[in-house]
Amino acid sequence: MPSHVELTGIEWFVGGDLPWLHMILGLQACNSTFFCCQCLADRTALHQRPYHHPIAGHKHSRSLSNLRRDFSKYSNTTKTQHEAIKSHNAVNPPLVPFEIKGHVVPPSLHMAIGLTMDLHNEIEKICKERDEMAVKQGLTSLFDMTYQQELKAVEHKKSDDEQKRKDKGHKRARDQYLAAKKQASKRPKVRRHAGGVVVCASW
Repeated sequence: MPSHVELTGIEWFVGGDLPWLHMILGLQACNSTFFCCQCLADRTALHQRPYHHPIAGHKHSRSLSNLRRDFSKYSNTTKTQHEAIKSHNAVNPPLVPFEIKGHVVPPSLHMAIGLTMDLHNEIEKICKERDEMAVKQGLTSLFDMTYQQELKAVEHKKSDDEQKRKDKGHKRARDQYLAAKKQASKRPKVRRHAGGVVVCASW
């Protein structure tokens, strides 16, 4: 075990929820055009396909130097929203003194919220479709629709069971007929001649 620890340097990271990250980096709100804390992705282009997102280390990544440069550019203008967009929405000086490229921790809360919202929206979509189906069928509630579906399933099962019973009865009758025919084939055949002589022979 070492008797002492030699400290060679400290690597800083910044983390928090999105409003906090935007504030400490000097950026406008999350709904701004250049909304990302990591890069210079354009919100208006996100719906284009295919969209090539800038990666860490790319020339379009945010850094401490370009944050300061963009703010300096914005501070020498009339400070309109159009000028803010031209300055990548960096409207305040960054409050961190260290390099932020690759050192901004993604907010886990908002990542979880995004996944939860996707799931919630999908559930709402399914419920809406079922409600519309219920209205078309003249039902008053989702419970009624579920009840009707279960009732139809029971009736369908009863119909299947009845058909199976009929098929089973037909098979039993046919088996009995074939068995009787086979048994009759084993009985002797009687022939009568004009002279009254009876001759027995097999089929």
